[in-house]
Amino acid sequence: MEMMTRSTFTEDRKSHLEFITLSSLRNHRGGFLVLGAVFVVLLFGFAALGIEAGRWFAVKAEMAKAVDAASLTGATHLTNPNIPDKVLFMQQMAKANFPDGLLGTDQYTTFTVDKNDVTNKVTISGEANVLNTVSRALTYAGDSVAVQALGAARLGGAEVVLVTDISGSMSGTPVADLRDAAQQFIDNFEDTQDRSRFGLVSYASGAVVDYPLQTNFHVDLTSAINGLATDNGGTNTSEGLAKARTSTGFTSYTTEPLNERDDQYVILISDGQPTAFRANFTNNGNVHSAAVESYNNTHNLIDTTLFDPDARKSQYLGGGIDPLPRGDGLPIGSSSCPSPETTKWWILEDLTYGPSSASNYYAPLAGGGSEDCMDDPAASAIGGYVIQTAEKRAIDEAALIKAQNIKIYVIGFGSVNQSFLNQVSSGPNYRFYAASSSELEGLLQIIANRLKLRLLQ
Repeated sequence: MEMMTRSTFTEDRKSHLEFITLSSLRNHRGGFLVLGAVFVVLLFGFAALGIEAGRWFAVKAEMAKAVDAASLTGATHLTNPNIPDKVLFMQQMAKANFPDGLLGTDQYTTFTVDKNDVTNKVTISGEANVLNTVSRALTYAGDSVAVQALGAARLGGAEVVLVTDISGSMSGTPVADLRDAAQQFIDNFEDTQDRSRFGLVSYASGAVVDYPLQTNFHVDLTSAINGLATDNGGTNTSEGLAKARTSTGFTSYTTEPLNERDDQYVILISDGQPTAFRANFTNNGNVHSAAVESYNNTHNLIDTTLFDPDARKSQYLGGGIDPLPRGDGLPIGSSSCPSPETTKWWILEDLTYGPSSASNYYAPLAGGGSEDCMDDPAASAIGGYVIQTAEKRAIDEAALIKAQNIKIYVIGFGSVNQSFLNQVSSGPNYRFYAASSSELEGLLQIIANRLKLRLLQ
């Protein structure tokens, strides 16, 4: 009897719980329907916003293309006298690429042009109203959304100095090929010579500025290129680079940001390794700034004459001053050296290039002073010192140029020292090597194409 009572109670309890559950579901059914309706509306709303957002991005992309194209075209025509109203011209260009009503925009697309005649920079901003359709009906989105895009271009200028080797090894075909290649190179820029500046430096035992950096250069620079001729001079690469840096007229930029500066380049052309450098020498009590050069590549001889470092050909200095024997450079009768006349090499006291420098710059001359009386050039290894110093001074001069954000291209051909030129260049993309001078024209054309692409930024 007792067991039957418990079983009946359990069944009654289960029936009661089922009744409560069914009643609760019936009571919340209306709530589920409301929530479902809300979720459906939100789902369609998000879908609508996704559709509209896709249209906004599509409009922005097309407008960006329009302002970029208009700014580039406008920059190229900033100096065009046949277009009197440059601002209107650029607005019409933008409108042609993005007309009213494109991709569901309204009739009030605007393009604003900012033209800076000092920096030759053009900035164009565009704004269009994208009309909302689905999202406006299903969400709180407004009638339209403003979409903007900005484009800018600068009509860049360039400053380019050709630094050309006209040493004795360039005689004949090489210098003729050089003249032809250099002429073809500047022809590429004849149509931009109103805003670009080109110059020319040539070097042998010394170096000269054949043509300083100028606009409207084509005619006179052509004449200077045609005048390039060789002599039996050495290869004073460091002096050629020094003249390019200090004497051609590169613009000195100090506060201007990099994107507001004209591009600046040195293009160094050589067929060999440096054999000469400029330094101070005292002979017979008189100090001379002169060029000394090695006589050949055996590293044990130097030329018996100091050269004028400001002449591109091998012009003697002071009627013929012999850099050897080395000594104190004092007048005859005052010198402590046994030779009747000696020449003092001041560079041997230099903390960077002297043999007693901390870096032990040139071991065969280690411990040697500038007033040591040395008559035998082979014994003193002075020829090797000249070669090594000529290379190091050129590399150091190139570093000064690159520190001014001037890029250095190098073109080497023949028996050129590639390891040396690699250090002179501004990097792997700035160096070219060829087997002979016949390839100069093609290599210079590659550089010309690169520079022309940089004129519009």
